Amino acid sequence: MTITFVSNFLNHHQTPVADELFRRIGDSYRFISTEPTPENFVKSGYPNCEKYLYNLLAYESESNYAKALQLVAESDIVVIGASNIPEFLQVRLSSDRPLLKYSERWHKEWKSYLFLPYHLINGNVWRNHISLRNKPVYLLCAGAFVTNDCNLIGAYPHKRFKWGYFTSVKELQIENIIKDKKDKKTRLLWVSRFIDWKHPELPVKLAYYLKKKGFDFQIDMIGAGQLVDATQQLIIKLKVGDCVRILGTMTNDEVIEEIKQSHIFLFTSDRQEGWGAALNEAMSNGCTAVASDLIGSVPFLLSKPNCGLVFKSCSITSLQNQVEKLLNDRELCNQMALNAYNVMCEIWNPKKASENLLQLCQSILDDNLSSLSIGEGPCSKA
Repeated sequence: MTITFVSNFLNHHQTPVADELFRRIGDSYRFISTEPTPENFVKSGYPNCEKYLYNLLAYESESNYAKALQLVAESDIVVIGASNIPEFLQVRLSSDRPLLKYSERWHKEWKSYLFLPYHLINGNVWRNHISLRNKPVYLLCAGAFVTNDCNLIGAYPHKRFKWGYFTSVKELQIENIIKDKKDKKTRLLWVSRFIDWKHPELPVKLAYYLKKKGFDFQIDMIGAGQLVDATQQLIIKLKVGDCVRILGTMTNDEVIEEIKQSHIFLFTSDRQEGWGAALNEAMSNGCTAVASDLIGSVPFLLSKPNCGLVFKSCSITSLQNQVEKLLNDRELCNQMALNAYNVMCEIWNPKKASENLLQLCQSILDDNLSSLSIGEGPCSKA
């Protein structure tokens, strides 16, 4: 079986699954990057993955572009995600061979629903989705809310499967990690870009509330962005500089170490967070997540009981209530961290994702989706 992925560029949220697929099927797996890794991503700590063996840089030369088109046309399975080159999609559709599209939610802002009638009328929705109903085109849903968007237009019926981003899940002495911070001051961690829809103001407002309640805690914020100064000013205004620190940018490895040292991971993005791989990393490294209910990964990764807490998006009161539960019950916090790690080890990890994807692909090639026996996690029915 030959499998080719097409996306804008290879990043560290995709390489764990890509590595697994390459390990399993070797040169029968290729990843096609259609554009260079953006410079601002590299500067903010993203590793540059352009030199990976299986990564074909279609933008680098005419010969690479031609080879990429040939792979898209001839591979047994093609998976296409974000790409700014419609030609790849057109070539695959004309081949009448199986295509798996993967996507985060289409309507990341409420107001985009208002334009849906326009896109229906001008044909975009028909051309890109509805017209594919009877073709061998399937959808990998990178987030729990993709199916809602599909239901609005009747797209990909019975051909939708759970997907996402799969960060590395390492075998850890998780009990020791949790035990080592058992008697330490409660540390809460926020890791993101300082932009409006990530809501960096919420951890600061949370600190104000917790300080007034007399809790002993520390909130650290990692990242950069246009709202750093505004967040710092809010820290000063609310007089929480003694319990909130902005630490700037860090490499991914440094962030993982900070997660391991923290008790609670604050994930405050709104519905514009299509997936949110930070949740994967928190759950994989012994930190209990308190996450917004509109983040795409939350209903998938936190579906099991007692592996994290969910708060109503943008509601400081809801966030306060959920965090307070953990501050009042350290044993509950510890148990949730352990449960979350087990969920990642058993279900939502790169090895399981690649294994399930190969099973799904084989069922598609055999024209026998009824034989698919994946009950939960990646590639189960969405």
